[in-house]
Amino acid sequence: MNSIVKTDKKQKLVAAIMGVAGLMIILIGTHSFGPGISHDSAAYIYASKSLLAGRGYEYFGYISPFIQWPPLFPTLLAVSGFFGIDPVMASRFINAVVFGLIVFLSGIWLGRHLKSKWIAGLGTVVVLLGAPLIYASSYVWTEPLFVLLFLLFLFELEKYIKQQNRPSLVKAAVAVAFACLDRYMGITMIFTACLILLFIRKKLIERFADAFVFGFISSLPTALWIVRNYIVSSTFVGLRTPASVTLYENIKRSVKTVISWLLPNTSLNALPAWLQAVALALMLLTIAVVAVMAYRERGNKEKIEAGRWLETNGLPAVILLVFIVIYTVWMIASATSVAFDAIGDRYMLPVYVPVFFVGLLLIDGAAFLAPRNIYGKVSEYILLASIALWLVHPAVGAVNALESRIEKGMPFSYNAAGWKSSPMVSLLKERKPEYTVYSNYPDAIYVLTGIEAKYTPKKAGLPEFYGFEKFEQRVKEDGGAYLAWFGKGTSATTYNPEELKEYFDVELLDKPEDGALYFIRPRS
Repeated sequence: MNSIVKTDKKQKLVAAIMGVAGLMIILIGTHSFGPGISHDSAAYIYASKSLLAGRGYEYFGYISPFIQWPPLFPTLLAVSGFFGIDPVMASRFINAVVFGLIVFLSGIWLGRHLKSKWIAGLGTVVVLLGAPLIYASSYVWTEPLFVLLFLLFLFELEKYIKQQNRPSLVKAAVAVAFACLDRYMGITMIFTACLILLFIRKKLIERFADAFVFGFISSLPTALWIVRNYIVSSTFVGLRTPASVTLYENIKRSVKTVISWLLPNTSLNALPAWLQAVALALMLLTIAVVAVMAYRERGNKEKIEAGRWLETNGLPAVILLVFIVIYTVWMIASATSVAFDAIGDRYMLPVYVPVFFVGLLLIDGAAFLAPRNIYGKVSEYILLASIALWLVHPAVGAVNALESRIEKGMPFSYNAAGWKSSPMVSLLKERKPEYTVYSNYPDAIYVLTGIEAKYTPKKAGLPEFYGFEKFEQRVKEDGGAYLAWFGKGTSATTYNPEELKEYFDVELLDKPEDGALYFIRPRS
């Protein structure tokens, strides 16, 4: 069996230093305002608090169970809450540590697989300065943990296939089990592993046995969670609204997202962006030239060298490519069948590290297989210089992003400067409503005031949880309710104030700059 290449102490030290730098980037960027909070974040936080309160996993915004997401992340936040740590602050440190570990493990993996230690070092910096990774790790989101679990899965699956070390198969399956409990998209790792295991060089019965063991261990916890979902809601993962975005548009968004990681989204008039574009062109041109030179000078020695490189990197390259394809296809299919936010950096983040690993393997392969003459040496130097030039743009971007987040908070976050200065939020803090508050932004109200606001009823969906009859019943039982309606971002899937006027007496109480505060009463 093939052996696993060991990482030397210097490489581990460099990876550790980079990992600590990654941790500090997140902590510095979230120091002033805390980690970013979105609708999903509010749901994780609320579920963790409901779990701590002994009510189980509850969904935010409606009186309903938490079924739209798996339970791992809220559970981690609840554990921190058990020790008296606020879930938001706990998430800040959890994702900072997770990002640091992503950078550290990336450095270890690259050090093991790349023949050029310079390329491995620069590759670790590529992960460290990855804007989508930093952004997601600065929010109360689950994606960074998913990426970390993928890396653990990658290490252990490769180790098992090369050494037939049975505990490694179990460890890989456990990592994927946690990934599935973090995000339902963890199923793509199960498919990846089972597909790889079915095609390794072993007896057919052994291949099926490996795939079965892996699939059983990795899927069992989530299967039990889905059974629980069905018991409490009669749905497996919640009711999903059909998508309105076409297959073509989702393919375009996915491809555009990956390209944006390699090429700047900004104008090439800016020097860092121009350098990145030039650097990428230089890399591609140099790789093409090296391929031609290697082909012309091929011989027994060159074939042996190529064999050595493939022995180390062939298997991991296959695992990475299979996962990239399966995850991307699954994401596109999901976005075409179910409505959620547009495909972008966040939803494609799980393939961010794999995409760069594949690219760095390609660059390293070109440097290693280049002819051992002056032209080959020059090619290697050009590749190294190109990576360094490419890094200028993300480095400048990381510094600018840190400055902005220290001054204003995370973009689009409910705890950023813009939302904190909301007149509506200030009004609710002053009034301290004694009735339930309904809103089109209950998550923002919850995050900024602690008031457990709710959404207005959905026009379609599970009526026992989200329907109008339940809403009407609660308003009648309470004798009324507040309606804090912001003048932006109204969803057509829920009732708005004008539509509620058909069924309730709606009184305008106040009109702050960013919305209107109403009181609704049942009609006698």
